[in-house]
Amino acid sequence: MAESLSNAQRAQGLIETLERGRQSIARDTTEFKDRINPGKRLSESIQQNAALWVGSAAMGGFLLAKFATILAHRPKKTDSLKEKGKKFALLPLVFGVFRIALPFIKPALTQMISDHASKLAQDLQIETPPQ
Repeated sequence: MAESLSNAQRAQGLIETLERGRQSIARDTTEFKDRINPGKRLSESIQQNAALWVGSAAMGGFLLAKFATILAHRPKKTDSLKEKGKKFALLPLVFGVFRIALPFIKPALTQMISDHASKLAQDLQIETPPQ
């Protein structure tokens, strides 16, 4: 009788441990989703680094204005390639801007991803219940 009672208590303890684990996973998932929310992160980044964002926007606008004047003063093509090239006219510009910006963005992205990965690894460490 005592053995069946201890088995029932042990089973109840396991059920409670499982329920706490499920609640912890649900809570951690919600917190993780909140941390990686791109809209929220972008808003926080703009608020924390307002001068950087304003300067980057000004530089981007300046570069776009320069590229627009360069593209406007190019010699006009009169053959049929002009019609085909309209679809991809800005593609070299986009790749150029991306190529210029990538060395500046890559360290920040790498740091952000590694920070999130380490926080996630710490959050996902499961505590073993005492036996």
